[in-house]
Amino acid sequence: MFAASLTRLVGQHSRNILRIRGKPSVTTTRWRSNLPLNTVVLFVPQQEAWVVERMGKFHTVLEPGINVLIPLLDRVKYVQSLKEIAIDVPKQGAITADNVSLNIDGVLYLRINNPYLASYGVEDPEFAITQLAQTTMRSELGKISLDKVFRERESLNMLIVDAINKASEAWGITCLRYEIRDIRLPQRVQDAMQMQVEAERKKRAAILESEGVREAEINIAEGKKKSRILASEAVKIEQINNAQGQAEGLTVLSEALTHQQGLNAASLAAAQSYIVAFQKLSEKSNTLILPSNVADVSGVVGSAVTMYRTLANNFQASGTTTGPPAGSHPVRLRSSDSRQSSSAWHCLAAGFTFITAPRYLYRTFSLTYSQLRIQQNRRWALFPVLHIMYCYELKGLPRAAAVGGRSEVVMPSYKSQSEGSGWPQDVGILAIEVYFPSQYVDQAELEIFDGVSQGKYTVGLGQSKMGFCSDREDINSLCLTALARLMERTCVGYENIGRLEVGTETIIDKSKSVKSVLMQLFEDSGNTDVEGIDTTNACYGGTAALINAVNWIESSSWDGRYAVVVAGDIAVYARGPARPTGGAGAVAMLIGPHAPLILERGLRGSHMCHVYDFYKPDLTSEYPTVDGKLSIQCYLSALDSCYATYSRKANATKDASLPTMSLDQLDAVIFHSPFCKLVQKSLARLAFNDFLATPTDQVINRYPGLEVFREKKLEDTYFDRDVEKAFMSQSEAAFRVKTKPSLLLASQVGNMYTPSVFGGLASHISCNTTESLAGQRVALFSYGSGLAATMFSLRVTRDSQGPDSTLARLVNSLVDLPTLLETRTKVDPQVFAQTMQLREETHHKAPYTPKGSVELLFPGTWYLNHVDEMHRRSYTRHPYTTPGTAATSTTSATIVKDIPSPLPSDRQAREQL
Repeated sequence: MFAASLTRLVGQHSRNILRIRGKPSVTTTRWRSNLPLNTVVLFVPQQEAWVVERMGKFHTVLEPGINVLIPLLDRVKYVQSLKEIAIDVPKQGAITADNVSLNIDGVLYLRINNPYLASYGVEDPEFAITQLAQTTMRSELGKISLDKVFRERESLNMLIVDAINKASEAWGITCLRYEIRDIRLPQRVQDAMQMQVEAERKKRAAILESEGVREAEINIAEGKKKSRILASEAVKIEQINNAQGQAEGLTVLSEALTHQQGLNAASLAAAQSYIVAFQKLSEKSNTLILPSNVADVSGVVGSAVTMYRTLANNFQASGTTTGPPAGSHPVRLRSSDSRQSSSAWHCLAAGFTFITAPRYLYRTFSLTYSQLRIQQNRRWALFPVLHIMYCYELKGLPRAAAVGGRSEVVMPSYKSQSEGSGWPQDVGILAIEVYFPSQYVDQAELEIFDGVSQGKYTVGLGQSKMGFCSDREDINSLCLTALARLMERTCVGYENIGRLEVGTETIIDKSKSVKSVLMQLFEDSGNTDVEGIDTTNACYGGTAALINAVNWIESSSWDGRYAVVVAGDIAVYARGPARPTGGAGAVAMLIGPHAPLILERGLRGSHMCHVYDFYKPDLTSEYPTVDGKLSIQCYLSALDSCYATYSRKANATKDASLPTMSLDQLDAVIFHSPFCKLVQKSLARLAFNDFLATPTDQVINRYPGLEVFREKKLEDTYFDRDVEKAFMSQSEAAFRVKTKPSLLLASQVGNMYTPSVFGGLASHISCNTTESLAGQRVALFSYGSGLAATMFSLRVTRDSQGPDSTLARLVNSLVDLPTLLETRTKVDPQVFAQTMQLREETHHKAPYTPKGSVELLFPGTWYLNHVDEMHRRSYTRHPYTTPGTAATSTTSATIVKDIPSPLPSDRQAREQL
């Protein structure tokens, strides 16, 4: 008995050499227990599963700990290790799509998750997995070229893992990952690649040399350009000085003309100029054009003097002096905005040219004496043989006349009816209200429930909790709650809302809009004059709604009232790897002038194109169809495009003394968040964009150690792990300061779809103080699959003085957001799965009365009460805890001070406005 026990114990820890079938020369070593004897009481080690047969038939699987078996009848048939197993995949030959032979080997990591299937589903699991990995590798390599083998190693590994998991599902084995260990090429191919590298380096050297020559030539050209500019400026100054000297002389002359005998002196000067002119005509040409009365000098001078007297008498009769009025200015020979011009008084030459000169705007005409006349709204005075004129601005001239009869529109604002001209000032977000569900599931517990590896959701996705809705809530109820609480907290009357925009992708009716459901909140105010409607696109509808609202306020259609933007969605997925990326919520925003969060006008970069990365073709289901890899590629490519366009526009409008656009010029960067890990990768992506845009001579100092990535192209690096890791490390400090604070809601609630980026904005505000926010420049990237994306920016007002400033009110309304997230109810993953199943079964069901608990909802939440046989939905509001208590928000325990109406309350003042 002792000897048998000793043999069994030694056998449990002995090393066995297992030969892979068909490959007798290749061996792999495994720690594996021998089959134990049935000693009635058996102790199963941790992370092992013993498969027991009773009389030759499967009976049970023994779990770790103490177990009791029946002697003789029961025996342990298989011992399966539940630990992660690493298997060497032997070297094998393969041919790529461009007919290059190579040898490749790898390492396969797998785990047994069903001991029964692993024991009875396949004869030799390890051998089967190894053969499957080899054949799959050969198949995948045959689809791509040699160059892509090196660039797409990560995606190649993922394809192999997916193929193995599909085949091994019936074996109870899960392949966790596959890593290519070594790739060996034929020597001739290696030589060719080395020659290619050398040629590429020679090419780069030639390009750098040519760039140096180009820079030198540019510098020379710039020097010549500046030299000519300086010379022209010198000539310009000389001409101006001469003109001013002549003007002063003419001023003295004009004063002399008013004296006695002044007219005779002018006649003499005109006669002398007449004779000198004909003398010069005969000096350089033998072809002359002479008037018929060339010898009648006195006649010509007499005509000029007569015209002068006539015009002078007209001016005296109208009460105007014959000299330039007091305070007039010499004409400045430059152009400016014609809208600043006005009528002018002119002193003209009696020659063949005159100039009409509204202030700073001049037009030249050729005419004869008979064409000179007094023009309506113009005052003319004629002085013979004078070539400089004076102008003065007429006081009291209506502003419309100064712009050619067009009056500028003065736009009202909620601070003053007469304030500002042109666009309303500082249009942006005045207030934000965030609503999230009252229930959540813990992602760490969900990992255990789903049977996935620890950290897959919490580390791999960066998510800690996920909010979800019961069948009591739909898109209409979410938006009703967010809008009602925004209006209650800001104390803005519904009659002061002129536009209501809704952004969503959650469709419960193909015809009736969510906005029309929200109009029931306006009924008591009697306000039905509310423009706007739903904007539908995956995750992007809220941004489009915000842009529409701002454009309305800055347009000629604005009637002076506020706009409201509501974005809401319920993100749910079928059971599987995508379900942990769900979430739900709604955001309502009050839009108007003099806002604390000001949209930078004209500074947006958008990217739109046609793809099928995420879409919902089945209208009978809430679940989308997702191409995960393509979706990430589209997200990153849209980010690259939007950032490039945004930077170009920012650089075109910036002050010349400021540096070019980069992450250094942004105080915060907020992203649409499908999951938090992608947001961190996105900031690193922007850092990579900045790196590629950095001049070559500055790369070493600004990005030390990253020079090896200088030749990378954006479109080749969507799944480049080396680039991703390098720039995530390089941008880690910027991520902690500029982006991580915006992930509060994303990590605690999940992906809210259209409100996601605005939930990030609310999170950023809640994690900062009024003083730290003042003056910040915040960039936001909004992405919607299909696809539509925009990057835009906000300027935070610098008016942060006092608790009544608009910025202080906004910060106070969101400061307790982290605390309110803790008031939610945590739900067991099993209950969460049952709730999702109930939503799936009752989606679009009619008639239907929801079964979810109303008591679990936050006080003041709107919820679905009933769906009748005609699919008409009715909603009820969950009462506040204490009847008569003022409405409080899930994002604020404080009622913000009243925001005044943008319009006067009385009818007469409105008509005047």
